[in-house]
Amino acid sequence: MSIIKTYKEGRFSQINLSDGNKVLISSGADDTKVFRIGFLSLPKGVVHVFSDLYIAYLINNIGITNDTVNYLASELAKVDTLAGVKAKCLQLELDMAEKKGYQIDVPDNSFDGLIQK
Repeated sequence: MSIIKTYKEGRFSQINLSDGNKVLISSGADDTKVFRIGFLSLPKGVVHVFSDLYIAYLINNIGITNDTVNYLASELAKVDTLAGVKAKCLQLELDMAEKKGYQIDVPDNSFDGLIQK
């Protein structure tokens, strides 16, 4: 089972996945990103960048006023693998797009480079 290891309100959260990988959700001034992290919790690569449209949707339609990081951490802690995190991120945005009637293009190579051996 994946667990939320660290959390700082509105800023970041680290999730330890069941498969041994770790991800960091980071909310910056410009965007909210999910990173794969490695030794000493240093980012090893970007797993997903949430669109501004999705963050606005969380704030305006879901009612999450300032802590989108907490919501995203609780959603991503439900999956057990790094590929599952990427899929969950895409699914969250696609669900929002469907509800709002938007079209989001998902690249065919959305999982390339995610799992390094």
